[in-house]
Amino acid sequence: MKTKQYAIFLLIVGMIAVVSMGSVSAAVGDKFVNGTGGSDTNNGDSWATAYQTIQKGLDNVATGGILNIASGNYSGTGNTNLTVKNSSITINGSGEGKTIIDGNGTNHGLTVNSSQNVTVKDLTIQNSNGSAINNSGNLTVADVTFKNNTAVNGGAIYNTGNASITGSTFVMNNASVNGSAIYNTGNASNLTVKYSRFVNNSLSDVFVNNGTVNATLNWWGTNFNGTNPLAAGRIGVNATNAPNVSYAPWLILSINAKPSTIYEGGFSVVAADLYTDSNGVNHRVDAALYPKEIPVTFTTDRGSLKYADTVLNHGFGDAIFVPGNNVGIANVSAQVDSQNVTTQVLVKETPKPIIKVTHKVYTIVKIVKIKSHHKIIKKVKIIKITITKITIIRPHIEPAPL
Repeated sequence: MKTKQYAIFLLIVGMIAVVSMGSVSAAVGDKFVNGTGGSDTNNGDSWATAYQTIQKGLDNVATGGILNIASGNYSGTGNTNLTVKNSSITINGSGEGKTIIDGNGTNHGLTVNSSQNVTVKDLTIQNSNGSAINNSGNLTVADVTFKNNTAVNGGAIYNTGNASITGSTFVMNNASVNGSAIYNTGNASNLTVKYSRFVNNSLSDVFVNNGTVNATLNWWGTNFNGTNPLAAGRIGVNATNAPNVSYAPWLILSINAKPSTIYEGGFSVVAADLYTDSNGVNHRVDAALYPKEIPVTFTTDRGSLKYADTVLNHGFGDAIFVPGNNVGIANVSAQVDSQNVTTQVLVKETPKPIIKVTHKVYTIVKIVKIKSHHKIIKKVKIIKITITKITIIRPHIEPAPL
């Protein structure tokens, strides 16, 4: 009987194990690519049996499936000039700066054809010759860095279909004619790019030949004091075609110190963020849509900074200002791309303790008995006691973090 019960127990444990393994395995039809540990003779169903090239994965991932790409640099045949086979897939890298598709100045990245639905996220496409992505279908881009890509029009993205872009970075892209980062054309084309960063691209970053473009709520590397992305030439349009283009409001860099008045031995937290737009509306609730990391540099002309962030993480970074013995106004700045913003912290001399002396007199009434001539006489005795109280009042100063 015990043997039978034990066998049943083992069967149940085995069933639980199988269920547990299934819960963490990839969905049926998902594929995996590992440029250093994979092989195109594998079945691509797991990291252990990953393909070596991205194109092999694109050829075999199921419709609606995810192509997962390991960290590494992917270039040359099978990893550039990529085409999508199925109508709907997601290309999922291991992170910007980790999964890198590199055209090496000779090849382009990816082509998305009409009627295809493709999502690209968490990777970098760089050094493409010809647009990094050429889209005539339905393209979604999230958390992708486009770096040093070159084309006649649209160094990073050439769009004639529908494209939606968030949390991405366009840096040092080039075009010989128009749209160093993005070129949009086609009467029925639609482009939405928000919460993305454009910096150091040649010519206009975005050029709209025709179609409908919403390029609001982006960071252009500057607060555009006295101007705007269109007037500054960062967005170009074909006036003859009269395209429908929105660019305002845009994101601006802000800085604040809390508290803004401190004593010598205290500290202030100085925060910089890109949450406020040019109309004064705060978008902190959309922080998850921002680029994951944007470089930032904090500096001060008085005292020192501790634990200063080197990147804005999803649009936010901070530093701890410690004045030391420096009394006066401290200027604390944050530099992001070409924009510098400054806030002031007033450092006051720590006041000396205040000594307060008070005297309080207490009167005690005491009834005493006195024996006189064999008689007990009650008498009232009044006793006065003076108590001196010394109070030292010190200002509360929160010590600076170690």
